[in-house]
Amino acid sequence: MTRRIRSLRFPLRLKIFDAYLLRQFFSLFFLMVAGVIFIFILVNFFEQLDRFVDRRAAPFSIVRYYWFQLPALYVLFSPVGGLLAAFLSVGEMARHHEILAMKAVGVSVYRILRPLVLTGLLLTGVSFLVNDLVVPSSNRKVREIKEIEIDHRKTPEQRIVARDFSFFSPKGVLYYFERIDANRNTARGVIVMQFKNGELQTRIDAREGRFVNGHWVFSFGTERIFHENEEQVERFEERAYPDLRDSPFKILKEKRELKELNVRELWTLIQNLKTAGLDRKRETVELHIRFSFPFANLIVLLFALALSVQMRGRGRAYAFGLAVFLAFFYWGVLQATRSMAGVGKLNPLFSAWFPNLIFLALAGFAFRKVHT
Repeated sequence: MTRRIRSLRFPLRLKIFDAYLLRQFFSLFFLMVAGVIFIFILVNFFEQLDRFVDRRAAPFSIVRYYWFQLPALYVLFSPVGGLLAAFLSVGEMARHHEILAMKAVGVSVYRILRPLVLTGLLLTGVSFLVNDLVVPSSNRKVREIKEIEIDHRKTPEQRIVARDFSFFSPKGVLYYFERIDANRNTARGVIVMQFKNGELQTRIDAREGRFVNGHWVFSFGTERIFHENEEQVERFEERAYPDLRDSPFKILKEKRELKELNVRELWTLIQNLKTAGLDRKRETVELHIRFSFPFANLIVLLFALALSVQMRGRGRAYAFGLAVFLAFFYWGVLQATRSMAGVGKLNPLFSAWFPNLIFLALAGFAFRKVHT
């Protein structure tokens, strides 16, 4: 009977320890994330203070400008918060020989760290959801506040002229313009592809185009009509297309950056560019980063945990400095690979996941040195 009671007490103590460890980690995590965000906003505010004063920006507009940046800043800094929380919570236990004491009674290091590994998975999921569901709309709001309320433009900044501009209409028509002018409602280097049930029906290539009376008129072009295995080709000097009533000029003026698109919108944009045979490297890299960066919460945390259990004799300053160094190293590698993929020097998928692969390899190496 005594042995049974003791066997029941040991798992109970482990659960109490798990709750204690998670409480320590999350209290430090939220404190660190909030602290890093506060420092970032404070530095950014003083950098832009002259701009705010010159434009006589209202204090409430400035507050809203930074308020809507919070979701994106959380996603950006949550891996840093996990790093710091791991080093300060688990590292503190290692310095006080609490990890050693638990190992002495038969608890492995992997069992000790299991709740934090699961926490890393949770943070990854939260980061992905916030980045996809909240960040795009909040980024758009930040730009609107900056351009309308702070810079005092009547409308958000508009693009008048664009190159390599494309869009897919709700009617299943893909438009591509080598150059388009929203002031004159004209375009050059036009490609129009009409689809039905996913199959190409008509393709129009024209040297010039004009949007007149609510429809397109093309000049010096070729029209190809596809019927099963046959292709009908017609050349023309000028031809009006009353059925093509999609105007890209409103879309052109309503500028949307990649960071204002969610995963579904990015995927649709990439497929449209692929169908038109246009360059899509930058968009593809951005899509892969939307998946890879949230996983930094888990992968970087694994590396931090492997180092933390071996931090006997190291102080908090060392832990803080190491976490900051690792965070900047991760961001540096990510930005370098993103830039290289954007100009075609690296595969987009590899460039987005390369920083995670580095830290995953480092975590594996570090765990091999841990005495379980």
